[in-house]
Amino acid sequence: MIHYATAETAEDIARLLRSRGRIVVTAPPRSGKTTELIRYAEERYPNGRFAVLISKEEDQKRIIKLHWRLYNGISHVEVVAKRLLGQELEGEDVMTPVVVTMKGIYVVSPSCPIFVDEINLLPEPAQRVIFKRRLFIAATTS
Repeated sequence: MIHYATAETAEDIARLLRSRGRIVVTAPPRSGKTTELIRYAEERYPNGRFAVLISKEEDQKRIIKLHWRLYNGISHVEVVAKRLLGQELEGEDVMTPVVVTMKGIYVVSPSCPIFVDEINLLPEPAQRVIFKRRLFIAATTS
């Protein structure tokens, strides 16, 4: 069974993701959906042992960078400050999660937990395929 919930803030998103089983959380744009989804995925499956399904291929690098920052405890403010000071970001290497578009979902191992960023951007038949996967864990959407 898939639970559906609505959130307004990053704190609401975090609480909802952790309070239910399989869930889709709807929240406003720029409310921290992706950050909280990746943070939750890393908590449950440490060191990137999960897959993130995205709607646009160009989001792949953004998800991988976000995961690295969360793993290393580096905030967006620290990233901006280091850039302004001309300093390099330093942190531990981490195994990156598998980040795929719908075309690549079939190459994801059936034993790999799946998290979906912006599930509303995927066609409804694709959503049904994802929800049928035994290891679908959570999704966010605007």
